[in-house]
Amino acid sequence: MNLEPGVAVDAFRFGAVPNISMYFLTHFHSDHYGGLSQTWTHGKIYCSEITGRLVMQQLRVSPEFVVMLPLNERLELGKFAVTLIDANHCPGSVLFLFETPRQRILHTGDFRASPAHITHPSIRNKHIDSLYLDTTYLSPKYAFPHQADVVDSCAEVCYKLTHDADFARRVMSRKSEGNQGLMKKLLASIAKQDVAVGKWLIIVGTYSIGKERMAIGIAKKIGAKIFAPPNKRRIYTCLQDPVLDALLTSDPLEGQVHLVSLQEIRPDTLSAYLDQFKPHYSSIVGFRPTGWTYKPPVARGATPKATPSVETVTNLWHSPFSESDMVPSRGSTQTVMYYDIPYSEHSSFRDLTCFCTSLQIGRVIPTVNVGTQASRDQMRMWFDKWGAERRRLGLRKVADSQTRW
Repeated sequence: MNLEPGVAVDAFRFGAVPNISMYFLTHFHSDHYGGLSQTWTHGKIYCSEITGRLVMQQLRVSPEFVVMLPLNERLELGKFAVTLIDANHCPGSVLFLFETPRQRILHTGDFRASPAHITHPSIRNKHIDSLYLDTTYLSPKYAFPHQADVVDSCAEVCYKLTHDADFARRVMSRKSEGNQGLMKKLLASIAKQDVAVGKWLIIVGTYSIGKERMAIGIAKKIGAKIFAPPNKRRIYTCLQDPVLDALLTSDPLEGQVHLVSLQEIRPDTLSAYLDQFKPHYSSIVGFRPTGWTYKPPVARGATPKATPSVETVTNLWHSPFSESDMVPSRGSTQTVMYYDIPYSEHSSFRDLTCFCTSLQIGRVIPTVNVGTQASRDQMRMWFDKWGAERRRLGLRKVADSQTRW
């Protein structure tokens, strides 16, 4: 970015970068902080308070190199100003808005775009000369549901499993369009079972930080505690989140909702995990929350190279989601159930479309999926379509009270 003095964002894997004296970190995920360690001496690291505490505790970076900045304050840093805005990604994640007398640059890091970003006082009615955009899901395939709908649906499944002795049998009987062969096998396996319904253990896949909203929503719905192993509880001390802290327990039998690594959530591992806690728990349900699992309706025709109109995406691709849309994945039984859940803390394709048609933008620079010319060309096509839509209809209107696109 053309700022003085030299600024780099999420570029720690390169070590000391020539002409760079200020290093900014958007959030504490390894693909962004990679290269940071206790040996870091290449310059000051500017980040949010949560991210700063994690960098010092988990990576042992010397405090002399960590500058923790508050959110929502315009801070003068020499020849430019910076404002940190909540990115709606993982705890501590931020957007960086850089401003000089001549230009305004917004770097999103990883974010789940929402109307609150457009209505933020530092962004509303402002022209963004350069937008560094999280393009993780910039494909029509990934217009997945609103986060809150997915959390509520998972919480409702857990409530019914823990309060309705017949729910597991009924949910396993659901037929999924285009999946009749699988459902016949599932129903055949159910017919052979004669299992008394007992207490359910609920497993939620998470990153080192991130996806906690899913566990919190479930725990609140069923009135349960959340168990996290010692290494994760130590990380959570850096978040200083009173809601999460009130739900956490160090006792795996007291906590009916368990947090495990996202990579450990697989149908073949759930039975072994449950065995550790029998007979206290007799059944288990696991949720693997990631946007990559989303499958759009066939009628939408949302292939990677599809080119729906911008109006179609913004007005018709709302992707409602409820408990009735949830079907257990292959390998599930009445006592060991597994769900791939279209929950993401990145922007969906529709989020990106709404965000970029609500904002005055000069140029867009993608930060993800830039490895091939074909991918870059496909993203550029969408940037051009969004720009044409802004010129044709003006900016998409977003109300101050609006919480969804």
